[in-house]
Amino acid sequence: MEYQTGFGSRPLPLSDDLSAFVCITRYGSITQAAEALCISPTTAGARLRRLERWWGDNLVDREQRPLKLTRAGLAVYPYVIECLQSLQRLDALHRDQDPSRGGQ
Repeated sequence: MEYQTGFGSRPLPLSDDLSAFVCITRYGSITQAAEALCISPTTAGARLRRLERWWGDNLVDREQRPLKLTRAGLAVYPYVIECLQSLQRLDALHRDQDPSRGGQ
């Protein structure tokens, strides 16, 4: 799966890739993150690699156990959290506005 088109000329990462990155960071393990996300470790790793390809650098140091963020990962992480929180607020707004989803 490729990236969604953004407002600029550069495509944006998928929210699933962002969620996998956050979960891998929190668990320090691709396997544990995959379990929490109910996906395979292969899929979780692929989502992380896709995000890293988009960023142009490794975000996670795979040599350390538990996995640790690289310098690039540390820089990106708070923005990924902010992005996912914004998407959650947008989803809540949509549910509130759409009667078929239990809204007004």
